[in-house]
Amino acid sequence: MRSVTARRRRGLAFAALTLAGIGLGCSDQSAIGPGAVVTVRIVPDTIRLVLGKVDTARAFPLDQAGGYVVDKRVTWASDDPLVAMVDSAGLVTGMAVGMTQITASVGGIQGSAPVMVSPAPLIGLGADSLKLTSIAQSGGTPSGTIGISNAGGSTLDNLSLGTIAYSGTATGWITASLDQATAPATLTVDASTGGLALGTYSATIPIQAPSAPNSPQNVTVVLTLTPGAATTMAISAGDNQTAQANATVAVPPAVLITDQYGNPVPGMTVNFVVATGGGSVTGGAAVSGTNGVAAV
Repeated sequence: MRSVTARRRRGLAFAALTLAGIGLGCSDQSAIGPGAVVTVRIVPDTIRLVLGKVDTARAFPLDQAGGYVVDKRVTWASDDPLVAMVDSAGLVTGMAVGMTQITASVGGIQGSAPVMVSPAPLIGLGADSLKLTSIAQSGGTPSGTIGISNAGGSTLDNLSLGTIAYSGTATGWITASLDQATAPATLTVDASTGGLALGTYSATIPIQAPSAPNSPQNVTVVLTLTPGAATTMAISAGDNQTAQANATVAVPPAVLITDQYGNPVPGMTVNFVVATGGGSVTGGAAVSGTNGVAAV
């Protein structure tokens, strides 16, 4: 029994030595970690800039297997700094309209990307003023539109309306909106005439876009409220007077001319004649003034 156990132990020891020998005889020659830089990739691979704006380029040093090689110093350069400049951190600035190329260098290995600088967008207005007309007190809501375009390059987006500025004491009579935030767009203006008397009112609507150097552009809205057609003539002054023969009455006879909404109507010619009682009229053809009154 003892001899069998000893033989088994010797066999186990031999097996262990054999395995150890195999292990000692092997060696792993594969490299650990990235290899040498063989290419430099720039992201984005094409840089599109609006004149005066900036973007950031990133350089990725890659080994032969496409692995990213860390802790490598990158040197940046621009073929034409007058078109686009690039700083040591990869910040690219559009200097002039045109096209150039930036280069990222890592240990003599270079990568490049084209840079295209386009003109800045500009707010273009189909008209810088809008004239609206309605009859006072009629409850009318006149409206109008103005087209907004991109008068420059790139894309004119993020269009919005600024705070409306009113002239005079009447405020809040304008409702304005844009149909979309990217040019071409349409500005729609609606005016509420309720509570406004005869006269002319004005306000300014700013059209703004953060990417446009000429922002904001102002649209002036002029609202004119006029009287309607004359419908009523009533005595205004000088009724039931008496005077001595060959003398002038103390108060010149006058009438008030209004439209259907009670607005005074100017420019109407009224002929005064003697109906009864004798006497004569001097200056019988009178024209109503802005207050709607025509007087002998």
